[in-house]
Amino acid sequence: MPRAALIAATGAFVLAPIAALGATGDVARLGVLPDGSAAPSAVQGAAFSPDGRYVLLTSTAALAGTSTGGVRQLFMRDRTAGRTTMVSASASGQPATSPVDDPAAARAYGVSLDGRYVVFATAASNLVTGDTNGSMDVFRKDTATGRITLVSRDARGDVVAGGVTGQPSVSADGSKVAFTSGTAPLMGTDTNGVADVYVADMRAGGALTIVSRTATGVQSPQAVGRPSISADGRAVAFEGSAAASVLATGDSDASGDVYVARPEARTIVVASLPTGGTDNGDASLPSISGDGSLVAFSSTASLVPTDGGADADAYVRDLDAGTTRRASAETISDAPAISVNGARVAFAGASPGGDAADANLADDVYVRTLATNALYRASRTVTGDAPAQASTRAAISGTGGVASFTTAPIAGVSDAWATDLGAPAAGTPSITATATLSGRRITVAGRASDDAGIIAVLVGRRSARIADDGAYSVTYTAPIGTESVTVQATSGVGATATATASVTRATPSRGRAQAAPRPRGLKVSVARPWARVQFALPARAAWRVELRRRVPGPARAAAFRMLASKSGAVATGRRTVRVRIPARTTAGRYQVRVLMSSALGLGTTARTITIP
Repeated sequence: MPRAALIAATGAFVLAPIAALGATGDVARLGVLPDGSAAPSAVQGAAFSPDGRYVLLTSTAALAGTSTGGVRQLFMRDRTAGRTTMVSASASGQPATSPVDDPAAARAYGVSLDGRYVVFATAASNLVTGDTNGSMDVFRKDTATGRITLVSRDARGDVVAGGVTGQPSVSADGSKVAFTSGTAPLMGTDTNGVADVYVADMRAGGALTIVSRTATGVQSPQAVGRPSISADGRAVAFEGSAAASVLATGDSDASGDVYVARPEARTIVVASLPTGGTDNGDASLPSISGDGSLVAFSSTASLVPTDGGADADAYVRDLDAGTTRRASAETISDAPAISVNGARVAFAGASPGGDAADANLADDVYVRTLATNALYRASRTVTGDAPAQASTRAAISGTGGVASFTTAPIAGVSDAWATDLGAPAAGTPSITATATLSGRRITVAGRASDDAGIIAVLVGRRSARIADDGAYSVTYTAPIGTESVTVQATSGVGATATATASVTRATPSRGRAQAAPRPRGLKVSVARPWARVQFALPARAAWRVELRRRVPGPARAAAFRMLASKSGAVATGRRTVRVRIPARTTAGRYQVRVLMSSALGLGTTARTITIP
């Protein structure tokens, strides 16, 4: 949807009935055992894959049918297949020996679009060999192969002494992992001695980039963290204290803020601002949209005129338009979550009123549709009523079609649930493509964009590099004739669009190729033991003079045996060379040949001489 329409939606809060969202309102328990029964111990979550099929949960219960060792493990549930697998396990299937990090305020794990890659943090030392620090590390699990990789190594590839803070977030294709370091630097350019936000490029062997560092090398004197990486992997939102104001121009307040960095462009901007002003309260817990243009966050500041309190609210900043709006109606209790396509925001908070079915007098999870401003309570029972206990840990799928919530413990057991909101299908990315020919090389270039971010552009079978503004190009040798290539763009929620570009390379002329130059003016005089050879090089070339004798060879073919030679470096013009005649050379007819090797190839000339 157009960003202008998204942000322009204002007015009174509307509590929308299910039908207004086109949803079924179905509610499903996520933490179930393989036989379908409820887990006997607490289940918490959640985090969705962008397409909403996969959801991550934590629990000590055997949700995958195997023992957790009484340790909180990370599980991935396939909502389509109804199957749950344990993710926090070694390649051989051994569960982590320390709990997976799962703070109440914000998510500390994530999953790629296709469910293949999952990132999480734990102090377990049994997941990979060589993990000897006994502290928190960030891992990436390949659910297709079972391979697990320790992501939070330093630039030398060593395990970090003292570990890291963790808090990983992953791009939609699983190739970029953002996380928070510890006090130990992971790179030589990290000199502030506090936690920073890094991105590891897994396609480049885990190569690290410090995200929370300006183009001139400035870092925050106090810790920053809680990164949220965009689906396209080209933008990272994070939080910082008031001291982090050195990272962005225009941040002059004395409050904590939310920032957005674009590592490729080496820019950092402050996001927690009111429209056309400066904030007056702390902001934290960011969640970024797929293309990095929208950021949801929690703030105690009054960023809109209608917010007269000092309690935390959920806000959404449009970085392109420079506008900010409030998404929540009342105080929120933890991190808001924005859908990958930027269409909806989920948050947990107090009832905004106007909901006859909300009689629990406790926090619930709500979903705001930004284009229409409609508000829907996602935390509900199968009858549509609000749960008896509070609901927290709001999460939402990539298109905003599914939201999740975790209910407060009853008899010590909490549960995680998913509610079907009935969101529309993912939109189609926009893509252009043109082909130009330069000599034998063809360049296919254009621009691709989508609210959910563009995670891949394929030019034929070639993967294109994508710039922050969506521009891409691929250059390769063009075949003879007409080359028609299909370009496909894939968005952060898996939607695709194609364009075609064509160019014709004419058949080359079959005229005679330019001949390589040959030595000129060859003259030879003999006075034993020397043969004096004179010649001219018409172009810059390396040269060699050979004294040869004809020997029997195949019929009608000349065969020669070289008796002596002399070579020279690249030169041009007239040359005089003396070649020593071997002492055992008998009288008779011989050949002197001169070769020159120039940029156009090898040229030769020869003369028959008589040696007395």
